[in-house]
Amino acid sequence: MIATAASTGRTCYLFLFYHALGSFMAGAWDEMGLTPSAGRRGEVPTDAPDWHRTLDRSFDLANLPSLYDVLERARQGDGEVLVYACSNSMQFLGLEPGDVSRRVDAIAGLATMLEVSSGDREILYL
Repeated sequence: MIATAASTGRTCYLFLFYHALGSFMAGAWDEMGLTPSAGRRGEVPTDAPDWHRTLDRSFDLANLPSLYDVLERARQGDGEVLVYACSNSMQFLGLEPGDVSRRVDAIAGLATMLEVSSGDREILYL
């Protein structure tokens, strides 16, 4: 959603919380995925519902780029893409501000995120 919005010149905000932030910082963002085998191509659990199998197969066939690549492409678009890390999530995960600040545009609490996200903007909360 952000990549499409950024390609049309919009300013976009990506807010990372808890598992999404931890995965992003650990270089494992793609492994948090939407399907049972995310990050483990071809390893669909035998007890996965049929719709999970169909979704996994579709993702495999689509040969999607990594989430990091999608973010980088979005940042190269006509719009601006800003990535925020939740300060409470950082504390919970034991992440150091110095490490996180090198990878995101800002570290913010919920009050700041609510202020930033008010108005006519493209927002994605993960």
